[in-house]
Amino acid sequence: MNLVSTRQAATLLGVHESSIKRWCNADDLPCSHTAGGHRRIDLTDVLSFAESQNLECSLLPFGNDALMVWNGANELRLGRHADVLAVKMKDWLLHAESSKLAALMQLCRSLDIPYARMFDRLIARVMADIGEAWARGAFEIGDEHRISESLMDVLYSLLAGMPQTATSNNGQRVRTAIVGCAPMEDHATGAMMVRILLMDRGWKVIYLGRNVPEEDLILYQRRHRAELVAVSMSSQRSNSEVREFVRNVISMRREDAPFDLAIGGSGVNLVTDQVPARPSPIIVRTFEDSESFDDWLEMRHDK
Repeated sequence: MNLVSTRQAATLLGVHESSIKRWCNADDLPCSHTAGGHRRIDLTDVLSFAESQNLECSLLPFGNDALMVWNGANELRLGRHADVLAVKMKDWLLHAESSKLAALMQLCRSLDIPYARMFDRLIARVMADIGEAWARGAFEIGDEHRISESLMDVLYSLLAGMPQTATSNNGQRVRTAIVGCAPMEDHATGAMMVRILLMDRGWKVIYLGRNVPEEDLILYQRRHRAELVAVSMSSQRSNSEVREFVRNVISMRREDAPFDLAIGGSGVNLVTDQVPARPSPIIVRTFEDSESFDDWLEMRHDK
């Protein structure tokens, strides 16, 4: 038996908690009570009630996997890895059921699971598994492209539900970031995740997409007086290639327009103190995952 509170049932059905209590009191929605008098509802009863009343329920799109998805999402909410859920996501992608991924992301957000945790413990893990499978020859390059675009569709669905107006911090001017992929980088999933993380924190994001030359990054940084340039490198790069990219960016910067340079992605294997970023007004940081980048944003930019 999977029991949920009235608040959780309200979240799943997209209604006010008072409606859940009213339905329980009228015996329309079966419930039990704890020793302290709190209502508890079997999740299967929530699903049956939603279907009988033609109510939307964020678990219905998953069919027979609904209970597994609910338990996995709650594992993630508690900061655990939700391995079974990540495996199921990979299965959905391989079978072209990307609509279930979008529904899962929306469920996670309704449970207040941070974007960064969703990205690292679900999407990034699935991307890594798919990449390894493709490298082993488990499926064709067309499948890899289809899966990558399906993940982009999911991220765009998250983006569509976000406030599109940037907000200021403590009365200061709106913070602006330039986000894009490194030169010769055609995988934009990482850059899109960074875009969402920044927007979630109220930043104005100028998103440049795939394969952005260094000069365009600096051009837009100057044009918008951006205080952050965030670059995704998913394709494997050597340390010398990353250093060369940083040198090129530094060489084009203007002393009167300082900014931080954040580089992340599975293609980056470089610690910050290896980057020749001095003398320069630019602070250069590399990141292994979304959660470390989001933590850095909170510490450095949300003061």
